[in-house]
Amino acid sequence: MGDLVGIAVPGGSGTSGTYGSAIYGDLSDGTAVCDGSTAVAGMSRSGNVYTLSRDCSYASLTVNNGITVMGSAYRLAGTALVNNGTISGLAPNNGATGGNGGAGITPAGGGSPIIGNVPGAAAGANGGTGNGANGVSIGSPSLGGAGGAGGTGVTTTAGTGGSAPAGNSYGTFHNGFNALGPFLNSGVALRGQANAYGGAGGGAGGGDATNNGGGGGSGGIPVWVAFKTITGTGTITAPGGNGGNGAVASTLGAGGGGGGGGGWVVVISSSVIANAIAGQTITAPGGTGGTHSGATATDGAQGAAGNIYLIPN
Repeated sequence: MGDLVGIAVPGGSGTSGTYGSAIYGDLSDGTAVCDGSTAVAGMSRSGNVYTLSRDCSYASLTVNNGITVMGSAYRLAGTALVNNGTISGLAPNNGATGGNGGAGITPAGGGSPIIGNVPGAAAGANGGTGNGANGVSIGSPSLGGAGGAGGTGVTTTAGTGGSAPAGNSYGTFHNGFNALGPFLNSGVALRGQANAYGGAGGGAGGGDATNNGGGGGSGGIPVWVAFKTITGTGTITAPGGNGGNGAVASTLGAGGGGGGGGGWVVVISSSVIANAIAGQTITAPGGTGGTHSGATATDGAQGAAGNIYLIPN
């Protein structure tokens, strides 16, 4: 888990927020159930995975067990959320075994206010036969985690993980976000106002002069959720991609790729009590490092976790 920050919204009383009901939107998407077969307004579906195609506001949204809803950097809002499944940003890209790093991610919602018109998560480095390449750093400010370093090869060095400059951290997020005011009630998309990047990419593992080290994992995409009440037993998460393993063919030693840094999670709700939401597991983990091959190489490092902001309102 990343830094868990229970926030009394600036300008508030210290026990509740000042965004009010407008933050939950106009509820124009009605009542919806994500069950793996039913169409839902504002989302596309592929099997048990639903993906937002715009900002959405529901009077009631239920996410069933075994179902994943991917925010794709759009805002997911409404009055009542029953989450028994998983809500995430987008699936991160894992590094390949003895190959390329996970690609950076520019979500369909790339113009949304949580990340602006910029890539949401940085790429992992490509594995090669020589020294490991460094993971791609993410822009500033970032609320996500740094990428993990790759592992060393038999005679080669590891790539460093990409950095995730914190900037003014929550202050940056809040100042830009607060300027938006009510979003869906106005009928205006109000995009690109508050930039806060996701996770950085993992470094590549060093090769053995013939075989490649593992590729680094991509960073994680941010998640933004605002519902008046949140119940159920589910997960809200923004994971980084896993590092790839060193090339299997290497007997001398190829290093594993580093994990990508976690994205970040913001949840705004009256259900936030004592820095938690009952029944919900909320995480922004870095990706795991890849394992090395051969006798003298090392594993990649796990990416750093991103930040989690639970805001009572």
